[in-house]
Amino acid sequence: MTNKFRGQDIKTKEWVYGSYVKLKHRHFVVNSSDTEIIWKRVKEETVGQYIGLDDCDKKEIASGDLVKHRDTTGKPGEVHYEDGMFKIGGVPANTYHSSVKKIVGTIHDNKVK
Repeated sequence: MTNKFRGQDIKTKEWVYGSYVKLKHRHFVVNSSDTEIIWKRVKEETVGQYIGLDDCDKKEIASGDLVKHRDTTGKPGEVHYEDGMFKIGGVPANTYHSSVKKIVGTIHDNKVK
């Protein structure tokens, strides 16, 4: 698994994806192609790492996402790193098959779909 990150651009508030770089007190997500390297300054508190799992819609799950079981109406769990592993709520993230996990928002956007 490659280390993928996302963060919210401080100017546009759009989510940007790529590698994470911290320079002094500034935080960036960097993306590159064959012809250019794009640096986007992001809000530190919004930086989240891809956890290596996708949800039922094939969206990459990152720390800071709110995830719930697709077929339930229960409260979504926050994706976070604890005790050497990523967890959804208090449960190890790899406990459930991706077909039953659904991203419903992020803790940073304060919105749940």
